[in-house]
Amino acid sequence: MNEGDTLPVKVLFRKAPLSHQYIYATYVGFSDQSETYPFSTMLSNEGRAFVKLLKKGGWLVRAAHKIPYLDIAECDEHSYCSTLTFAVK
Repeated sequence: MNEGDTLPVKVLFRKAPLSHQYIYATYVGFSDQSETYPFSTMLSNEGRAFVKLLKKGGWLVRAAHKIPYLDIAECDEHSYCSTLTFAVK
């Protein structure tokens, strides 16, 4: 991938498309604060999104999903997170 390209992504959860959740992307050097992202977008019904690769260098794309835990006395929710790292030339 090159600077300025658009990266297509598809996010699955339990073998099915994850829809209507935000994904976030950042590159090395954007910010020294965690959880700060220069790019975010919502997944479509099919679990698809497009990430605009704004700068050269190392990138991270993050998708997260939470679902209620069955026994609320034991735990509030299950939390799932997936990341993709890659280099942009």
